[in-house]
Amino acid sequence: MNPLLDAERVWSTGADREGTPRKILIVDDEEDVRWLLATMLRKYGFEPVTARNGQESLEQLEATSPAVILMDVRMPVLDGVAALKKIRADHQDVPIVMLTAYGDIDSAVEAMKIGADDYVTKPFDNARIVRAVFGALERRAVEEGQRESEARFRSLAETVTDGMISSDSRGTIVSWNRAAQLMFGYTEEEALGKSLTCLMPERYRAPHQAALERLRSTGQQRVKGGIVELHGLRKDGTEFPVEISLPYGAWKNGNETFYSAIIRDATVRKSLEEQLHHSQKMDALGRLAAGIGHDFNNLLTAILGYSDLTLDRVRDRPDIAADIEEIKKAGERARRLIQQLLAFSRKRTLVAQVLDLNRVAGDLEKMLRHIIGEDIRLDLVAAPSLGHTKADPGQVEELLMNLVVNARDAMPQGGTLTIATANVVLDSEFARRYVGAAPGRYVSLTVQDTGCGMTPDVLAHIFEPFFTTKRMAATSRSRAHPA
Repeated sequence: MNPLLDAERVWSTGADREGTPRKILIVDDEEDVRWLLATMLRKYGFEPVTARNGQESLEQLEATSPAVILMDVRMPVLDGVAALKKIRADHQDVPIVMLTAYGDIDSAVEAMKIGADDYVTKPFDNARIVRAVFGALERRAVEEGQRESEARFRSLAETVTDGMISSDSRGTIVSWNRAAQLMFGYTEEEALGKSLTCLMPERYRAPHQAALERLRSTGQQRVKGGIVELHGLRKDGTEFPVEISLPYGAWKNGNETFYSAIIRDATVRKSLEEQLHHSQKMDALGRLAAGIGHDFNNLLTAILGYSDLTLDRVRDRPDIAADIEEIKKAGERARRLIQQLLAFSRKRTLVAQVLDLNRVAGDLEKMLRHIIGEDIRLDLVAAPSLGHTKADPGQVEELLMNLVVNARDAMPQGGTLTIATANVVLDSEFARRYVGAAPGRYVSLTVQDTGCGMTPDVLAHIFEPFFTTKRMAATSRSRAHPA
C-alpha cells in the first residue's frame, strides 16, 4: 500500500471550510528540503510559504499567518528552538512541527517542552510528515472546539440565576458560577479547592462524607437524579432553604470523576408557600366568622330590643332596672365584638377616611397613658411632615389600643413604650417577599416596647384573629377564684 495514498485517505485536505488553500510555512536552511516539502504538501491542498532561518520565519509568520509551521531545529542566524520560543510568546494557537536530524533529538525534545506539537526526524518518511501536519491541525481543532465549548458553557453558567457547582469524587469544589457566589457569599477564588461541606450545616456533613466514601468504594450514588430539598450555609453562617438538582450520572476527565449540581435558593418560594397557607387559613376563619356574626347579630337584636322594652316598664323599680341595664351593656359589648368579627370577615362596611396618624396617636395619648399605668414610660415620636393615609379610623384606633395593651402586659415590672410614625418607601424586593404589598410611598406606625418579646412560635400566629397567649392565664385565675 502506498503510504502517501493511505495518508491521503485517512486525513482531510489542507483546504479550509471554504475550499481556500491553507498556508503552510516551511522553515529550513536547505533549499532541496524546502522544495521537497513544498511539492509534497501542495498536492494535499496547502499553499507553501518558505523561510531559510528562524528570523525569516518570524517575518513570514506576521506576513502570511500560516495554518501550520514545519521548523528545522538547526539553522543559521536564528535556530528553530529560539524561533519557537519567540513564536510561542505571541502565537499560542499556530501548530508547529519540528524537523530534526538524529543527532538533534535532544533539541527536539526540548522544543516539545517549549510548545511544539510534534517532531519528525531526518531523513523523514513522507507519510510521517503528512501525518504529523494533519495530526497537529486536528489536535488544535479539537482544542479550539473544547475552548469554544467551555466558553459557551461558562457564558451560560454566568448568566443563569441558579448556582452551578461541580466537585471531584473527594467533594472538592472545581467549578463555581456567579449565581453560586451571590447565593453563598464566597467568591470563585475562595470557593475553588474548598470542600462542599463548607456550604452545608453541620448536621449534613457526616452523612455527606459517608456518601462520598461509599461512592469511592462502590461507585454507587445514594441519590441519582431528581431534586432534593435541604438547607445551605452562607459564608456569614446563616442557613437558607435550597433545592438541589442532582445529575443522573458523572463526567470524567482522564482518571478523575466529577459531579455537578444545580442549586436554587428556595427562600422566596418557601415564604410564598407559607403566605399562601396563611391566606387560605385566614380565608377559612373569615367564612366561619361571617357565619357566627350573622347568627349572633340576630340573637343580639332580640336581646337588646327586649332589654329596651323591659327598661321602659320597670323605670319605677331601680333595682330591676339596674340589672336590665347590665344585660344591655353586655349586649352592647357583644355587638362590638361581632362588629370586629364581621370586619375580619370583610362583611362589615369599612369607612375609609384620610387620616393624619400623628393626630390619631396624639388624640389617644391621654387614654393610653391611663391604660399603661405609672410604671411604664410612653414616648410619642411624631415624624414631621408626615404624609396622610386612607383608612378606617376605628380600626386604626383599635389596632393601636390592642398593641399598647399587649405591650403593657409584656412589661409587668415597668419599661418604655414607644409609638412612632414615619414616611417610608417600599421597594420591589419588599413587595416580592410580601404578597399583597406594592412598591411605593407609605406612612408607618410603629409600636415598640422593652418587654419580654415573643417566641418564634407565638410570632407565627400573631395575625390569627382568635389566637392569644392569655387564655391559659385567664383559665388559671378563674380556677383560683371561682365566681
